[in-house]
Amino acid sequence: MGGNPMKRTLLLVAGVVFSTINMLPMPWRLRVLWMRFLYFLTSRGTQWFPGILSWIQHQNIAYRMGKQAGEDYESFVQLEVILKQLEALEIPPQHVKQALAQAEAGGIPYESYGAYIAQAVLEPPLASRVLEESLQATRY
Repeated sequence: MGGNPMKRTLLLVAGVVFSTINMLPMPWRLRVLWMRFLYFLTSRGTQWFPGILSWIQHQNIAYRMGKQAGEDYESFVQLEVILKQLEALEIPPQHVKQALAQAEAGGIPYESYGAYIAQAVLEPPLASRVLEESLQATRY
């Protein structure tokens, strides 16, 4: 799905059309029917064409979108995964403590502590790999 620009364009255009219709003033009954139709399209469409769901999930991860209930929970899970990997790599706890202190002093949001610590303590290629693995552990 990601490699086909035609499918990507089709999905983006469909999203714009559906979003525009959602913004139109309409009677409640019509809005409910429209939402039922969208629900049907979403549930059946992702069953019939699972590549759409995979593409959307990949886009959400790549652009850190798709904020959902539990997103804060996911950041804690990511932090836990990163800390376990740092322990497995035998990174001294003092380095992690220093990175955490820098994050707090720098006003880094707590949701980003895991990513910040990994980037502060590890070399860039290793940090990227650890971050990617931690995101895979927390999503989908």
